[in-house]
Amino acid sequence: ARLWLVGDEKQHKIPSRGSPFELLQKDAGITPARVAKILRQRGAYKKAVLLARDKPGEALERLEAMGWVREVKDIGRYGVLAADYLEAVKPFGKNGRGRQPTALVIAPTNAEGAKVQAAIRQGLKAKGTLGEEREFLQLANRHLTEAERRDGHSYLPGDVLQFTQNAKGHRRGQRLTVDDGQAVPAALAERFQVYRPGVLRFAAGDRLRLTASGVTKDFHRLNNGELLTVAGFTNAGDVVDHRGWVLPKDWGHWQLGYVTTSVSAQSQTVDRVLIAMGAESLPAINREQMYVSLSRGREWARVYTGDAKALIQGVQKSEVRISATELARLRDKQRKH
Repeated sequence: ARLWLVGDEKQHKIPSRGSPFELLQKDAGITPARVAKILRQRGAYKKAVLLARDKPGEALERLEAMGWVREVKDIGRYGVLAADYLEAVKPFGKNGRGRQPTALVIAPTNAEGAKVQAAIRQGLKAKGTLGEEREFLQLANRHLTEAERRDGHSYLPGDVLQFTQNAKGHRRGQRLTVDDGQAVPAALAERFQVYRPGVLRFAAGDRLRLTASGVTKDFHRLNNGELLTVAGFTNAGDVVDHRGWVLPKDWGHWQLGYVTTSVSAQSQTVDRVLIAMGAESLPAINREQMYVSLSRGREWARVYTGDAKALIQGVQKSEVRISATELARLRDKQRKH
């Protein structure tokens, strides 16, 4: 057997399993093969991305010198960003018949992202791009660890359990709703995920991002993180995307796809990136978030903030997530002293 481990230790850390990729390199003696040449960006943009790996403050200063940092007070920043996004995705050529550039807005927090997303959709509605909205089931992952899923006290009435693997008495894809007094199959915790049901409103013309993998009703493969555009709806209320593929109306694993967090954006590449980094998101802003956000684009990346100086300080923080190995090492050092 041959096992490939692919990643970048400068990006976000894995939330629930420590940092195995980094530990293998630092403590297990594994020497990685490195792809050091960046092909996604060029010129001054490429130099800024390289700086962002270890010197994010200097990278931001370079972006400022390039005119790619827009300092706009909170009240008007979302509108400015939304207008720039709509301009960024305009097709090339006369009469808008050429290739349409791809663009993505990245925000450190879902709260700031929701404000930007609302401004973008308001702009789309004003242009008459969106049709009549409909309501659909949305399943929000509660991100419970396996240990938490094994604890019956972790569940709330109404939670939806969806099996990701076949299990005794259950098949892959099956959903169960937690009711008061109902026994949860906690012993099978490694084979399902837990979601909170809600409602998502979208229309023909909207952009969606999928939050789980699966198969369409016409047997096409769907991938987690995939972006699609809603072309319309069937008579039964199912969703038809821009390729003509049909997603079931109760799919649930979707979000509006104009804005994402940097964690969700790690595997994506687009032509243009617009990064929302307001003061309300400063606690969530760090070096990894800046590096991932900045490096998603091919052509350019623009940063929108209310305070450029505070942002330069904020991006110099690093994610602090100590693994058990590192904790044991610190304990041993303390005992020696």
